Amino acid sequence: MAASDPAAFADYDPLSPAVRRDPYPYYAHLRSSAPVKYLPSLEAFAVSRHEDVRRLLMDPELFSSEPLIQIAFGAFNPAPGATYMIAADPPDHSRLRGLVNKAFSRRYVAELRADIAARVERFLVRMEEEREFDFTGTFAAPLPVSVIADMLGVESEMHASFRRWSNNVTAGGNAAALDDAQREE
Repeated sequence: MAASDPAAFADYDPLSPAVRRDPYPYYAHLRSSAPVKYLPSLEAFAVSRHEDVRRLLMDPELFSSEPLIQIAFGAFNPAPGATYMIAADPPDHSRLRGLVNKAFSRRYVAELRADIAARVERFLVRMEEEREFDFTGTFAAPLPVSVIADMLGVESEMHASFRRWSNNVTAGGNAAALDDAQREE
């Protein structure tokens, strides 16, 4: 996409494959030319400047986070009726955040530093043994998922399932990429 071509930005859709592949030129254009843009395909507004986003997030009475699930997942919702922390307004958001706060506190994360370093070392040793490898698939994706799974108390033999479920949920706007078995899971 040519960043100087205004037509390239006319039909901005954050869920389109082109935008998902490389969103940064779109973000730059939105911040400079359309800091608040209505997206008819999502029946929502894109707000692109930090101060504006911060102001919106601080006022759940006027700007609710709840429509995020419908926007992200469309007709496919992996857990109908579930309350997602990222898309919950107070008091639900506060209650859910309270459940995980301890696991993500600065002190607790600092205590995990040695374990995370050892885990990184194990991933690197595995990668070193391979002639070729997929960095994202071998390191960048499984490392944080395994750390977060441990932080949330998921048993190690369930980490592969946890990662699969996480991938299915975060497929969100790309639910078409999931096969029937993944949707069923």
